[in-house]
Amino acid sequence: MIPNSLSFIALIILTLAVMAFAQETSIQLPTNDNSSSFNITKNNGSSVFKVDGSGRMTGDGSGLSNVKPLAATVGGNQMCQITKNYAWYQDVRSVSLTVPASGICFVMASGYVRWESKGWDVLCAGILRSADPNDSWGAESEWYMYLNILTDYNCSDSSDQYTSFAQHRCFNVAAGTHTFTLWANKYSTDAKVRVDDVNLSVIYIPTGGAPTKGASSDFTASAMPQSELPGDSRDNLERMKHDLQETIDGTIRGRRSYEPLEPIKQGIDPQQRIRNLENEVDELKRNLSLLLQKVESEE
Repeated sequence: MIPNSLSFIALIILTLAVMAFAQETSIQLPTNDNSSSFNITKNNGSSVFKVDGSGRMTGDGSGLSNVKPLAATVGGNQMCQITKNYAWYQDVRSVSLTVPASGICFVMASGYVRWESKGWDVLCAGILRSADPNDSWGAESEWYMYLNILTDYNCSDSSDQYTSFAQHRCFNVAAGTHTFTLWANKYSTDAKVRVDDVNLSVIYIPTGGAPTKGASSDFTASAMPQSELPGDSRDNLERMKHDLQETIDGTIRGRRSYEPLEPIKQGIDPQQRIRNLENEVDELKRNLSLLLQKVESEE
């Protein structure tokens, strides 16, 4: 029995020596499911770090996150004729993503513009989150702050011309569903512009640690500073519109001898929109009549 006892003691010593120099320590839970867990608590009993049998981290987290990055995308096979002009905006393409906790969403839009008319054609585009610039002064102001302007550089070629584009934005987000939209207009009535095969993708990067049950979804951004928006300030919005008019081609109205359809936005009124369209048709008729008179006089 003594040799066996010595062997047993030697085995214990060898085991302790192996444990002392081991690079990994294993903790065995009593079950194979999430009904058991390894839990580290403070003196008051609150959980600092907890892992259940499924491998999921729970508890406070204290900087650790069990929220994985997410992504959503939509794109390809698209022909979107832009019909909206100055002061109105068109939904080119949207993508939605539901996130479980606060974080950052990186949104990327790419595609190509088809210029279908002669003269100075312009496309204005911008990405917004869960907002319609046709319905909100604040959303319209934000759209102007992150604006992308594309032009055909006054190409007089009668054949269609193409310009590829890509733009992105980053958004602080709270838990919930968010919809990201590429809004665009062609700035003037005499331009014919199409946006094709837009690919819109959003990547969610968690920053707020593990979500807490019953916590509010309100989120104060700290991970990624964003410029303060001017809110519903019409003065700021009109200033941005005026700046845009001056930069399109160097003239005070933005287009040579062109008067914008609506210098000041008056709100969303369906009847007013109809009247605007009727006025636009009447203007086109007058221009056509003048053109015919000029042709007849030259003959």
